[in-house]
Amino acid sequence: MILSRLRQQSGLTVIEILIAAVIFMVGFSTLILLMNSTLVKFSARELLQAGQLAHEVMTQSLADQDTVTFDSTLVRSGISYWVTRQATLTDNLAGITVTVYRQKQDRKVIELYDAFVVR
Repeated sequence: MILSRLRQQSGLTVIEILIAAVIFMVGFSTLILLMNSTLVKFSARELLQAGQLAHEVMTQSLADQDTVTFDSTLVRSGISYWVTRQATLTDNLAGITVTVYRQKQDRKVIELYDAFVVR
C-alpha cells in the first residue's frame, strides 16, 4: 500500500530536473554571448565619425595627390581616433589606405582604400 502511494505522487524526477537545468544553461549561455558581442561593437555615432574622418583624409589626399605616410590623433565629440594614411607607389599609380582606430580601445573601426594616377 505504501509502495502504490509513492508511485501515485506527482512531482519531478531527478532526470527531468537535470534536463531542465541543461536547457536553461544552454539558453542562458546563448543570451550572455549575444549580449557580450553587442557590447564589443562600436556605436553608430563612433562608426559615423570614423567614416567621416577617413573620408576627409582620403579626399584631401586625393585632391593634393599626397602620398606621404602619416599618423595622427584626432578628437571628435570627445572621442579620440588614431588615423593612419599609408601610400604605395608603383610606376604611375599610387594607392592610399586610410585606417581609423578607436584610440582608447586600440581597435580598427574603418579602413578605406583608393588609387590614383600620379602625374
